[in-house]
Amino acid sequence: MTLQTWLTALADGPIHAPLLEAPGRAALLEDLRATLEHPERINQGCKGTCAATFLATTQPGEYARLIVGLVRPEGRVTLANGDDLVRDENGPLTGDDERGPVNRLFQAAAMEYANGDLDYDPTSDVHRDEFGAVHSAGLDMHAFDTLIEAVTNETWEVWSESVAATIRAFTEATGLSVATSPVTVENLLDVADGALQDGGGAFATLAPPDLHFEGLVSALGGGPEARQKLADASNSEEELIYPHKVRITRIDKTADRVFFDDPLDAASPWFRADSIKVESPDGLCSMAAVDFLEMTIEFSTAKRHWPA
Repeated sequence: MTLQTWLTALADGPIHAPLLEAPGRAALLEDLRATLEHPERINQGCKGTCAATFLATTQPGEYARLIVGLVRPEGRVTLANGDDLVRDENGPLTGDDERGPVNRLFQAAAMEYANGDLDYDPTSDVHRDEFGAVHSAGLDMHAFDTLIEAVTNETWEVWSESVAATIRAFTEATGLSVATSPVTVENLLDVADGALQDGGGAFATLAPPDLHFEGLVSALGGGPEARQKLADASNSEEELIYPHKVRITRIDKTADRVFFDDPLDAASPWFRADSIKVESPDGLCSMAAVDFLEMTIEFSTAKRHWPA
């Protein structure tokens, strides 16, 4: 079915009664149209948005189909891999950030799908276990791969600096040869560029070495919840650790820069890097390739883009 088919289904089809009451059919339809026209706006709000932005950008009809399924009375829709995506009845549709109701619906449902046995708290953007303890903020790489494979129905591969370092140490200590990933720091951006040129996606997890604590608090929405999230992720302000996933959008080989969507607030500088530049208020940023690679601890793309 076409994108217009799903827009028509949202305009005329059945909608879950509480959603029909608020925010209402017109607001849902307008938010979906605005999102598909400017998918980069999904980044606003800092809530683990990489997969949603990628899907709305590359497969707008599929994104619309999932939204229509989530707003229907049954609140359930089949993902590309055959699994069900289920509406999170506890997810608020309004808040302090700029996300609209459609994005909130998708993101809460996607987080619940990807986080396994944990429960996603959409207000504070953390995952809690059955005892209420916080386990993570956003999606870790494994959970992200679960989600991206589900919405694309493709196998994705991951390069990890920690795995690569472990293999290097083992080889140096034993002299034994161990199979390694065909992706390395040296060719990572070439692989990413090839994936993008082929219409695919490429994602990186950045671990900036020089974080700005107050800037990161502001980027995460400010207030005690943001401070608590950082406290859960770090030993102290001096030992602040905040790995963060971004979607690579373009490799400019002439300028030797990497362009990427930053789901955090681009207007709040949360890490220090001389070469970083905010390209748009919607979260598009760029950075010198050498700095980007220095911060990259994980990289993923679909298996079909992986070197042989």
